[in-house]
Amino acid sequence: MAEEDDPTDEIARIEARLEELAEAADRCRKYILASKAAIGGGAALLLVVMLGLFGSTAALGSIACHLGELLRAGDRGVRAVFAETTGSLVLGSSTLPFTLSARADRIDDKGAALVITDYKTGMMPNDAAVKGGRAPQLPLEAAIALGDSGFPNLSGRSVEALRYIRASGGEPPGEERLVRSDDIAGLADTARLGLERLIAEFDNPTTPYRAIRRPGYSYDYDAYAHLARVAEWSAHVDEEAAP
Repeated sequence: MAEEDDPTDEIARIEARLEELAEAADRCRKYILASKAAIGGGAALLLVVMLGLFGSTAALGSIACHLGELLRAGDRGVRAVFAETTGSLVLGSSTLPFTLSARADRIDDKGAALVITDYKTGMMPNDAAVKGGRAPQLPLEAAIALGDSGFPNLSGRSVEALRYIRASGGEPPGEERLVRSDDIAGLADTARLGLERLIAEFDNPTTPYRAIRRPGYSYDYDAYAHLARVAEWSAHVDEEAAP
C-alpha cells in the first residue's frame, strides 16, 4: 500500500483537523462571551453617565478596569453574560394575582447555575440587611430566576450566588461582594414569602398607608410624604413640644 494511502496517516490528519476545529470553536465562544460582557459593561457605564458620575475619573477608571474582569468571565465557567434582562414572577391567588417584575443588572449563565449581580453606585448592602429583608432586591431576583417564568432563556437553572459590584470609583476598582449564604434558594423563598405577606396585608382594605414608610430612614425626596404633608403636621407637633 502506498505511503499516502496509509490509514494511520489519514487518522492522524483527521485528529489534527478536529483539534483545530475545537480550538476555533473555543475561540468563537470566547468572542461571543466577550461581546456580551462588553454589552454588560456598556450598560453599567451608561448607568454611571445617567447618574451624573461621568465627570468622575475614578468612576470611569473603575468601570474600565472591571470590563477586563468581564472579558475573563469565560475562565470561571461562565457560558454567557446577560445585561439588563427583565424577568417576572406571578404571586398570590389566581383571582388576585400580583406580578413581580425586575430588571437584573447582570446575570452570568454557567449552564446549570446562575450568578445574579447588582451594580451599586452607593453603599453595598451588608449581609444582615439582605437576610433581614431590608435589602430584598437580589433575593427577589433569585426568586424570579427560580420561578416558572423566570428570566428569558435562563429557565431550569439554580442560583449559585448573589453579588454586588461597586460602580462608583475608588479602590479597589469594581469591588465585588458576594452575599454569604449556604442556601440561596432558601433566601429567595424567604424574600418571596415576605413579599406575599406584604401583598396580602395591603390587599386588606382596613390596612392603613402610613405617612412615614420606614422610620429611621432618611429620604432625599419622598413623594408620598409630600402628598401626606408630613412636614406640615410634624412641624406643628414640634412647636407644641417646644418649652
